[in-house]
Amino acid sequence: MAIGVVITWWLLARGDYKGIFNTNQLHCLTALAFAFVVFWAYVTFSQYFLIWNANVPEETFWYNIREHGDWLWVGMLLLFGHFFLPFFAWLRYRNKAEIRPALRISLWIAVIILVDLCYNVLPALRDGHDDPQPFLSLNLLWVATSVIGVGGICAWSYLRSFPTAKLIPIRDPRIVEALTHHDAAAPEPGAVPAAH
Repeated sequence: MAIGVVITWWLLARGDYKGIFNTNQLHCLTALAFAFVVFWAYVTFSQYFLIWNANVPEETFWYNIREHGDWLWVGMLLLFGHFFLPFFAWLRYRNKAEIRPALRISLWIAVIILVDLCYNVLPALRDGHDDPQPFLSLNLLWVATSVIGVGGICAWSYLRSFPTAKLIPIRDPRIVEALTHHDAAAPEPGAVPAAH
């Protein structure tokens, strides 16, 4: 969802969605990104709570090795940077309805998701003392190069198919509904509420 917001910003900046993409559509897109932030927190906390409550050594080791060295601070970064910061940022309507704040939040989430992947994978690599290798190590360089490599291939593939693909599915039977999307629960700024 974060990359979707970034691509939407790029298409808006190019002018491809001029007159088509409106504030309500952006709000729906960013509200879905907000929902995924909450879902990530729910799943992650549930996993932690179940493993902690069961107290089975075959499972608790996963968290034990992530309490060594700088991995504890990476875990705290994920707690605050992947949940609390985006959660409170997405609560503000302006951040969901305007592209620039939504872009900043989405870029932050994309970086934190990469840190989360490192947190899940890299502590399995051990040093000579059988301790997990630190977060800030040569392994981070391999992560960065693989992200650049695979991300570069994906970006190249997207940009290569871009001139031949239509951005709007014109044969979709619900295209008119999608292009004229509006949310009745959130009136436009300055609109007078209807009398009941």
